[in-house]
Amino acid sequence: MAGEFAGQPYLDQLRPDRSWSVRVALLTAYSADPIAIGATLLAMTGRNGDSGSGNAADFAESVERMRNRLRVIVQRGRLHRRPGMPKVTGVLDQFIVEQFYDEDKESWHPKLALIGYEGPAGEHSWRFWIGSRNLTPSRDLDLGLLIEGETRRRKGARALPDLVGIGERLASLASLDGLPAAMLGEELRAVLWRAPDDVQIDAVQLRVAGDLPASPLPVGSVDRIVAVSPFLCPKFVKTMASWGDATTERVLLTTVPAVRGLPPEAKAMLKPVRLLALAPPEPEPDIAEPVADAGRPVSTPAVTDADAEAEPPPVSLHAKLFAFWAKASVKIVMGSANATDRAWGGRNAEATVTFGAGPSIVAGVDAMLGSAMPIPAEILAEPAPSTDDDPAEILDSCRRRLAAHWPLSIARTGERFVIAAKHPPALGTGGMRIEAGLVTGTTLPWPHDGLTLDLGEIPLAWQTDLVQMRLILGNDSCGWMQRVTVTPPIEPDRDRAAIARFLGIRSFYAWMRGLLDGDVGAPDGEPWERHHRDHEGNDRDALGLDDLTLEDILTAWARDKAAFQRANARFETYITAILAHDETLTPDDRHALTALQSIWAAARIALMSAT
Repeated sequence: MAGEFAGQPYLDQLRPDRSWSVRVALLTAYSADPIAIGATLLAMTGRNGDSGSGNAADFAESVERMRNRLRVIVQRGRLHRRPGMPKVTGVLDQFIVEQFYDEDKESWHPKLALIGYEGPAGEHSWRFWIGSRNLTPSRDLDLGLLIEGETRRRKGARALPDLVGIGERLASLASLDGLPAAMLGEELRAVLWRAPDDVQIDAVQLRVAGDLPASPLPVGSVDRIVAVSPFLCPKFVKTMASWGDATTERVLLTTVPAVRGLPPEAKAMLKPVRLLALAPPEPEPDIAEPVADAGRPVSTPAVTDADAEAEPPPVSLHAKLFAFWAKASVKIVMGSANATDRAWGGRNAEATVTFGAGPSIVAGVDAMLGSAMPIPAEILAEPAPSTDDDPAEILDSCRRRLAAHWPLSIARTGERFVIAAKHPPALGTGGMRIEAGLVTGTTLPWPHDGLTLDLGEIPLAWQTDLVQMRLILGNDSCGWMQRVTVTPPIEPDRDRAAIARFLGIRSFYAWMRGLLDGDVGAPDGEPWERHHRDHEGNDRDALGLDDLTLEDILTAWARDKAAFQRANARFETYITAILAHDETLTPDDRHALTALQSIWAAARIALMSAT
């Protein structure tokens, strides 16, 4: 929700410097949701405020600028649709690339960001981030490392050949127009990278399913081992128990549910280990959207004094780290890999960085351990809990199976959308049901043993290949989004139709004013994710803006011709789209817009002919 995006520090590290712009942005995550993807768009154009959000005009400009520049590569079945999102969420489909890993056996799990920037004089630079954070608004404790690169030589900068192969692999998955993998790799070969103080990078790895097993354990003896992982598995616990010798100090920072879930033989191996715990990671937002009688999302409850005085939630652990002390040196392996066999045994796709750590990094690791609580020894004597009858586990198991083995397509006839499957969904015999629909609409029950679901007529503005799915078992449910191929493809004008209908006159004027003023961004308006306009009618009077005038246009031209040209590039396209697709316009609105359209056209002709 606006004002609560905990990923803001992460995005601020990737945001371009003032007067710079993003040329390409390739991000990977296990899970993502529209709030975070929208926040990423805003950050890539320098429009994310302190809350991690921006208004509707900021969102519109960010979509325009980042089209064919940004890709978010995620695990299929792990896109989450939060309650109350506006229908314009559908335009985010173009930025998402799904990886079809079967989660019963393996997962796409790396967390990376590779961003290329361009300066005002055409100079290029790069940033590479690697860590444990997903692209969600989670408040979990995560870790990340940012390094910066450019072609000129600077003190401490050096080549990192590993990043060439990683960049090529990401570019191949992203399939961006005009950015073949070989071209990106050639550019990255010339880049010299600078790591933070106290970090000496040895290797960066992006392993995918089928690669050989790996291990974070360095060569040679180790005096102390610290492992940080919110998840464990019996096989890897046994592996960690073999590290070092009888004199090696071992510390494991994890979560109580992770330890409780181990079988007795694995728990026995943890008895010599100093066990610490933080709270488990926050659950993913699989919340059914409440709907009021009028068919509009229920408003978010106001924050009360009691809420403000409530104790803050405990720190939830999502970081993954392995640290090894050998005499005076410390090696750290950090990234997306948990202390599990899936992460290190050649099944998951994972990203890790290995580096020598100086005193400040070691102090940070010790501070993290100092924030944790000891795990009581009696937990090691408890039997592992059974999850056989847990509705949440039953639903998630079915989600994994459907995401991997139930291919869907959409047949489009004009504006009519029909979801089709090759076979009925495998839901078992326990009374589970499934619903589906576009993320811009509502979900409908999938017909029992049916192969198609008719969604009816979908206006161009709300067409998307993002489908929302919901599994229901009794009073429990589990939801997700996924991309589905639409045939024939959605018309290219969809984005502008969706944004025009989303904006309204109020935000359109604010957008144009911001561009005329030098692309400073529109200053007012509610966050884009709360910008609901359906059924609200005319929204122009609520802001009290005067019409954009000939004087405004001429002043912008005299002050900054480039600013006028940027505004002009958006104006004609979007005023035409608003007139065509915004069904809430009143006759007075249409008259004002057409008059403004004529004034702008006359000014453009006069100004351009004078140059």
